[in-house]
Amino acid sequence: MNARIDELLRKFREDSITADELRTLRSFVDGSDDEELAGLLAEDWASFEASFRSAPVRRRMLWKKFAAIAAAVLLPVFIVSTVYFYRRSHGMDDSVVSFSSASMQNYKMVLPDGSKVTMGYASELSYEPSDFMHGQRRISFSGEGYFEVKSDAGHPFVVEAKGFDVVVKGTSFNLYCGNDSVAELSLESGVVQLEFPDGARTDMRPGEKAEIDCRAGKATVSHCDDIDAVSAWQRGEIILRDASVGDVADAFGRYYGVNITIDGEGIDDTVTFTGTLPTASIQEAMNIIGLAFDADVSVRP
Repeated sequence: MNARIDELLRKFREDSITADELRTLRSFVDGSDDEELAGLLAEDWASFEASFRSAPVRRRMLWKKFAAIAAAVLLPVFIVSTVYFYRRSHGMDDSVVSFSSASMQNYKMVLPDGSKVTMGYASELSYEPSDFMHGQRRISFSGEGYFEVKSDAGHPFVVEAKGFDVVVKGTSFNLYCGNDSVAELSLESGVVQLEFPDGARTDMRPGEKAEIDCRAGKATVSHCDDIDAVSAWQRGEIILRDASVGDVADAFGRYYGVNITIDGEGIDDTVTFTGTLPTASIQEAMNIIGLAFDADVSVRP
């Protein structure tokens, strides 16, 4: 093993590594290929095994159960997580971590507390790792997302959207806040509280849907007969029931990011569509609508 890197690893384990040395270690890892890291891992494990064999018998027996797993994962975890744990123990500030999803592409991620988020078309999520380190589970979000929040009664999970906050403790819900004026939240399980800048609060229960006026800072809550259909997009489907031509056009803008025109004889507000569209193929979705309405469907510039 490189003597310099060996020394940096030793300092890291002893929590005596400096910020400059930490950056050097991370740069070495980032610039190494898989073969080099494999060699580093083998040498490091050999060193650990030597010290392990000299440990008391009871201690060796306890750790022996985990030796195979440790050999494969511990060193990579230590190195990749170096900056995170150093900042946690030494109080360094963290930069904002941001994620975004492209058109017609769902992005799934796991947050530091174990909560899961599936992000829909043109969505953005950001958070400061230091918040999670100190038990403040807070993120900023725009677009559409399906949230599965890990339960932690002592540390509420807060989603900051434009014009309101969503405060939860452990629940699953679909949030759509694609523009500055209107948002929607559909609650599948758990309890959610909407909080507005003027201090107003609105509580929600499972099976309810909130229509949120972001500018006025208020929400209208009603029962949702088919709550699972709202989040079907994350399973690859768009479920529409009694959707007018305008509703269908809005759905294409929301889920595919395009404006469409539906032209045909007899097309008016009384004509509706009930069915399922695939999120993976906009052309197939347009074909389905064309057949259902007996109309020509095209994308507007």
